[in-house]
Amino acid sequence: MQFTVAQTIEKKVFGCWTESFWEFEFFENGAYKRTSSGHYGNTIITGLYTVVNDTIQIKSGFEDSDGTINKYYIIDKNNVLIDTKLENGYLMNDEKQTTLYCDLKYPKITAVNKEKIIQLEKAINLAFNSDKMKAYYHFDTKPKRKLLVSKYHALQANIIVDHKVAEFRAIEEITEDFYIEFEDFNLNYSDLNFTIKIHDEGVKIDFTFILTDKEWVIKETRIFEE
Repeated sequence: MQFTVAQTIEKKVFGCWTESFWEFEFFENGAYKRTSSGHYGNTIITGLYTVVNDTIQIKSGFEDSDGTINKYYIIDKNNVLIDTKLENGYLMNDEKQTTLYCDLKYPKITAVNKEKIIQLEKAINLAFNSDKMKAYYHFDTKPKRKLLVSKYHALQANIIVDHKVAEFRAIEEITEDFYIEFEDFNLNYSDLNFTIKIHDEGVKIDFTFILTDKEWVIKETRIFEE
């Protein structure tokens, strides 16, 4: 979404994280109101803002928000408002959709920190090359199998297993029986969890990582055979 210089908008956006719910209302007169509820408490903060191209700049009010409001927010191509400091996303919608707007973070939304893309790619490659996952590929006995992965929201990753480079496709375009699907991601500052489903093998694998010396390390792997 693109705006011309010094514009304003009339829009509500919703988000939830840290067991709290957040609602921004942006008004055409250049004012905004941010309401919170839940764990953080019931608060109302007001201030002024401007819109420059695809960025909302908060001009006042953020100083008294305990860091829950920051100066710059990017509006991405999927109509998600992204806090450039906290990297949380808010759904730009007129009505709350609780199943959609909670815990919006990369890779569910666009990454504003390119280092997050690199670090998550490393973690995914660790998982795909782990003995637990490689036991279900059977590339040696089924050489026609591709390393086929269904696309997951805004995820960007180059995955390589034994010289096979992963091919990403939209799930509705996959006709092969064997492919790998990401079912869920939960990426935080010091821990990471994601679940992978290996189709045609009847198995789900849940990976938990911890951040050690700025590198993701597998802490736990759980296998669920269906």
